Amino acid sequence: MAAESGSRAAVLALYRSLLRAAKSVPTENQSSMALNRIRDGFRKGRDVTNEEDIRQRILIAHTGLDSLQVQAAHQKRLAKMKVPRPEERFQGGPMMAMDNTWMAPESFDDVR
Repeated sequence: MAAESGSRAAVLALYRSLLRAAKSVPTENQSSMALNRIRDGFRKGRDVTNEEDIRQRILIAHTGLDSLQVQAAHQKRLAKMKVPRPEERFQGGPMMAMDNTWMAPESFDDVR
């Protein structure tokens, strides 16, 4: 896959970067799926000699790398967020009533 359009060292560096990005995805299932897709893709492209095909595969790999990095960063941010349990939601604060007026939690009994 590493003919004139991409040096062998550059393609190997891209491969390593993809593997690192896949390992940084926080969920184990998505990480292993990404690793398998990367390895399979590079294995299938090993014998490609057409310059245009090589350029296209390198471009796709760079796009995949960007996507993996964004996905990993987003999932890490989500993992840090505290998501309230259903029983914790809407407790202690005002809520919007159906007629778009604000009501305090203690006035819920009047609505029922």
